Amino acid sequence: MGRSKADNIELDDATSGQKAHKTLATIVDDEGVEHDILRDNMPFGRPGAAEFGTYFIGCCRDLWVIQRMLERMFIGDPPGLHDRLLDFSSAATGSVFFAPRPDVLDGLDDEAPKTPAATTPPPRVADSSLGIGGRS
Repeated sequence: MGRSKADNIELDDATSGQKAHKTLATIVDDEGVEHDILRDNMPFGRPGAAEFGTYFIGCCRDLWVIQRMLERMFIGDPPGLHDRLLDFSSAATGSVFFAPRPDVLDGLDDEAPKTPAATTPPPRVADSSLGIGGRS
């Protein structure tokens, strides 16, 4: 998509009308700064269920960048001129994860209670588990 078949050269953007996937997925703010997104795809398939596609992961500094990219793909830019890639594929699921910066993670232990740990273990409660895990 968006490249020549023979030599994999990226095609120029259309001057008007429908925009290419790569154009819709490139986010530039009002100051003209392009916001990077680290992206990767992994093909998958379940031939017996006639399911084929790609798993996509995108990581970026600010959530709004991915949100804007998805809006441009599904709604269009301008609205109504959505990503034509979606005419040939279907988004089946999606998730968003937050990964804090290392300094935020390092600061979490500073907020832990400073009370001494209890010396007596909590009473055992009978349950129907297999007994696998932390209890002895």
